[in-house]
Amino acid sequence: PTHTYYFPPQFPQCNSSTPKPFQYSLALKYKSRQAANSLGMASATPAAEGSGVGGHQHSAGNGDGPHQGALSTRMLHSDAHLVHGGAVAPPISVTTTWAVDPPEVGADGNYIYSRMGTPVRDRAEALVGDLEGGHAVLYSSGQAALWAALVYFNPSRIALDGGYHGSVAGIALHAKKYGTEVVGLQEPLRSGDLVWLETPKNPRCEVADVKEWVRRCSEAGAKLCVDSTFAPPPLQRLLPMGADCVMHSTTKYLAGHSDALGGALAVKDPAAALALRSERALLGSVPGSLE
Repeated sequence: PTHTYYFPPQFPQCNSSTPKPFQYSLALKYKSRQAANSLGMASATPAAEGSGVGGHQHSAGNGDGPHQGALSTRMLHSDAHLVHGGAVAPPISVTTTWAVDPPEVGADGNYIYSRMGTPVRDRAEALVGDLEGGHAVLYSSGQAALWAALVYFNPSRIALDGGYHGSVAGIALHAKKYGTEVVGLQEPLRSGDLVWLETPKNPRCEVADVKEWVRRCSEAGAKLCVDSTFAPPPLQRLLPMGADCVMHSTTKYLAGHSDALGGALAVKDPAAALALRSERALLGSVPGSLE
């Protein structure tokens, strides 16, 4: 049977007939965007926003990012539009469930269930997405992010040449379960292929020519996903170079390889990020609120 997964609608424009809670929510959003502008960062326009599963609005970069200014400012404040109430140190929400009246389900800022979305995850995704120049989706581990990419792209063939042993083993498992053909990067590419490129490559840090792989994939009709774990932004930003997807084990470089487990995918298209979040909710591979 065909199952339809629920996507709450975007928040409507506030008018005189809009219920008071909705007006209050919009007022908070307006104030938070004013705060972002006061920091020298242009707030995201509705066209640049992607709706997160759960009804909350989600903005991220669009190449140069919606937030202009120094890199250090963006690393700290790219989530300013998602912080309500003026908190200088926004709280970490650990709740799994929200009590929401039926008329307010899907309203901007309303959450329902943590597998679908949380304020903490939204803010972290906004920060990573802005630095990548796209839209970020976070996962419970790097392996979970890899698996989510394979599920989303659903390739007929996967081309790779070694790299992190967990990625190689994960792709081998996908091939075993679903009959996906795995070939080397030296093989001629064809439409429907997914090139899994790791640069710098674990463990010896060989560096690939990403622009050349973007060209080759574009000519062949293949997709390019780059594991950028060893060189996260600002060391390299691969979405503006033309990569279809960027993957991170956030456990490592981004989180210090010590006390946080996580993974991330970054994509240019907000519709792709929306699809990834929907599939993540079904896969159940969400990061914990304290990660």
